[in-house]
Amino acid sequence: MNYRKSIVVCCLLLIFVNSCGVKLLFQQESTPELHSWYQVDQEQRLYGILPGCELGRSIYFSISQYPMKGEFSLIDYTNGYFSYTPIMGRVGYDYIVYDIFDGRNHQIKKIKFNIKKK
Repeated sequence: MNYRKSIVVCCLLLIFVNSCGVKLLFQQESTPELHSWYQVDQEQRLYGILPGCELGRSIYFSISQYPMKGEFSLIDYTNGYFSYTPIMGRVGYDYIVYDIFDGRNHQIKKIKFNIKKK
């Protein structure tokens, strides 16, 4: 296989992998957009829905960075239902970064939690 054919095969593979929603390690990604934030007391469990792309198509959520000061659970990967519980004794800001994929487009979003002392 010559050099030019190798490049074409490599590019087709990248297009296929990227269209399947697989993250490429060397793909440059922008800083996640801060989409929303919540205030939560230390001893409170928070339930919510991850904001998604309002495109009218079915979407899939995945968590790419979990919080450091609380426990985050994505209850429903297609509707974005979640729960967040701060770890006892932790206060301050915490955040998650999540991915949204609708079959065509991929977005990266960030949610911030402000844990307040009760």
